[in-house]
Amino acid sequence: MTTQPLSTLPSTLPRIGSAPPFQAVKTLRETMGGRVEAIVFWVLCGLQLFGILAFGAVEGWAWFAFQISTAVLGLLWSVGKLLQGRFSIRAIAVYWPMSLFGALILAQAALGITAYRYATLTDFFRYATYAILVVIAVETIHTEKRCRNFLGFWTVAGLAIAIFAIVQSLAANGMMYWMIRQPSARMYGPYVNHNHYAGLMEMLACFPIVMSASWRLSRSIRILLVFAWVLMSGTVFLSLSRGGMAAFTVQLLVLGAFLLRNKTRLLPLVLAAGLLGFLWWMGSASLTDRVNTLHAPFTDDAIRFRVAVAKDSLRMLADRPVAGWGAGAFSLTYPQYRSFYSKLYLQSADNDYAQLLVETGGLGVALAGWFIWIVCRSGLPALMRRRGSTRGALACAAFVGVLGILIHSSSDSNLHLPANASLFYVLASLVVALRSAAQ
Repeated sequence: MTTQPLSTLPSTLPRIGSAPPFQAVKTLRETMGGRVEAIVFWVLCGLQLFGILAFGAVEGWAWFAFQISTAVLGLLWSVGKLLQGRFSIRAIAVYWPMSLFGALILAQAALGITAYRYATLTDFFRYATYAILVVIAVETIHTEKRCRNFLGFWTVAGLAIAIFAIVQSLAANGMMYWMIRQPSARMYGPYVNHNHYAGLMEMLACFPIVMSASWRLSRSIRILLVFAWVLMSGTVFLSLSRGGMAAFTVQLLVLGAFLLRNKTRLLPLVLAAGLLGFLWWMGSASLTDRVNTLHAPFTDDAIRFRVAVAKDSLRMLADRPVAGWGAGAFSLTYPQYRSFYSKLYLQSADNDYAQLLVETGGLGVALAGWFIWIVCRSGLPALMRRRGSTRGALACAAFVGVLGILIHSSSDSNLHLPANASLFYVLASLVVALRSAAQ
């Protein structure tokens, strides 16, 4: 038997730590992590659509299912990150005001500076749910393909919801989904409150037009996108939400400026003609009467009611100007400051800014202002862009939608409806996260 020196052994033997099996395992883990991330993305979209269809996730069972599903989705996303071997989170500017706002709510409950600790803790967990969705959205919606899928998903979903709302209003029997009785006479689409439906469409209606103006598409696809926009936009007016009409009018002006910037001068005329034609065909005397009230708004009882609540809110702020009465405590504390008689029990101020003042004081308003400034600073460049990346198109569409809700919030409580609030925070965070693509 002969021996062979180690120096003469074949050089093809694998070295420990760099053998092909180890590389294969790493590749398999990264592939599985990528697939988990793709699943998380589609579940994220589906979860938010579920919240919309479940009456905005305002009922106890719907909100419970929404929160539990969000927690499970967060765990699934974490597993995907671990499989990819890089558990890092992109730091975007809006995380600072959002984190400090959550800390303010938690401090209200912990330090006892709230009129109703249980409601404040409930609000904290609600914002924590939104924060999980924001982080997942920022981490999963960053590639061109994923941004395109996001735009396409909400265009199709928005069109389907608009068609359902129109059909339900034409064949109404006083019940939602034709089988669930609701006390509200102002329901529209899947929402009990028509103002909340208008808020949803303000966020989604601009998606198809931004897609049409940003990409090189066939004529048939462009026609379909224009059709989707006309239906989605038309339902904002058919819902008879005056706040929605006013906010959407501002959005139309902003969207028109974007289209002109992209040298699509004929498209604004086509959109205006299509929308006016649709409203002339589908409109009714109720729509005409509703629009006419905007000529003299302060003669309307509902508007005077909102103004009175806003004035009362200022008196409440004067008593607790720094940290407010506690998140979620408005309905409990407002009756002692009410300046008029009413049998109604107010769950919200019908004005997101007034309620923010009352519940979180000057600190909360400062943080909210910081948040809005960051979003606007990131979103305005998106409106100045020309044809370019899909990330830039999503940033533009998201910013126009966020702008509509910020305007509408001065007369309604869209940001206190879980389905609309979660979508708002996701869109706002994407505006900032995609800022580099929008510039």
